Amino acid sequence: MKKVILVCFFLWAAGYLLPLALTEAAPPELPAVSLPPAGGETDASSQPSEPALSPSPSPSPSPTPIPGDADIVLKVSVEGKIEEMTLADYLVGVLCAEMPALYPEEALKAQAVAARTYYAYRMLGGAGQYDGADMTDDSTVCMAYTAPAAMAGAWGGEAADYTARMRAAVTATDGMIMTGTDGEPIAAVFFAISSGKTESAKDIWGSDDPHLQSRDSSWDAEAPGFTGEVQITSEEFQEKFRAKYTSATFPVGKTWFSDWKRSDAGSVLSVKVGGVTVKGSDLRALLGLRSSNFSVSFAGGIYTFTTKGYGHGVGMSQYGARALALSGKGYAEILAAYYSDFKLEKIKG
Repeated sequence: MKKVILVCFFLWAAGYLLPLALTEAAPPELPAVSLPPAGGETDASSQPSEPALSPSPSPSPSPTPIPGDADIVLKVSVEGKIEEMTLADYLVGVLCAEMPALYPEEALKAQAVAARTYYAYRMLGGAGQYDGADMTDDSTVCMAYTAPAAMAGAWGGEAADYTARMRAAVTATDGMIMTGTDGEPIAAVFFAISSGKTESAKDIWGSDDPHLQSRDSSWDAEAPGFTGEVQITSEEFQEKFRAKYTSATFPVGKTWFSDWKRSDAGSVLSVKVGGVTVKGSDLRALLGLRSSNFSVSFAGGIYTFTTKGYGHGVGMSQYGARALALSGKGYAEILAAYYSDFKLEKIKG
């Protein structure tokens, strides 16, 4: 797994795909400052004539308008080609790729804020970081992105309505991001389904982040796809494992897995396999597991890896956002359930 700035995200398809706070309009722009008339004449018949005490004040400049999503233009690498688009259009494409369109409105808003915040966070590293593009559709290093038009095949006759739902969530949270105590955007990562608790960034990526701590998300246990299985024969496993870890040995009649170390939320931090200590995230990648929270059983020459949750487990659970929205929580409350020590404010541009 990458560190926070290089995070995997998962492509979600139309409508409802097996994964898998407060509602408010965007603040209006501040009006220009209105100044009182300069000076004002005195009545010469009742007041002695005297010089003005000070010159008339110069008009103060109007406040700089706070930019909205449509005012920010970025370059996105889409299937290897750089496209220029507004942040509003980019975020709609991210929502199309990252969250089912039929998720509740407040969950979609929470996703829009998280995606916008992550964009702002990545831009702290400088523009053009992806071979001249600001962002990329490669979900292994950034957020997934799919233009709404590309979803037409999957969405069919609902495409217009689904696209409208995504755009409404972006518009309703226009320019809103999460910032830390330093005023900078936080690393608002997200994933599909937790294992019942989210993971801390320190456990998964080794670097502590005050905004990415383990949080309860027990409602995720109700998610379709909460558990998953990958089966592999012992011969196939040995071949695949030795291709990466050449010093591994697999003695007959002895257990190949030992010294399990897990996070408080359950993900495998490390495990000894064939005498080699490996990270749980590396074994997950090697075998294509849905998460790093897994157990192993063996029967009939076949290893079965059973997983809980889907994704890296850090930040906002998308299914958890759905569950909270259905319980009546607004998007700000949903975000507060998964991220720590932040405030909502308009993006600086």
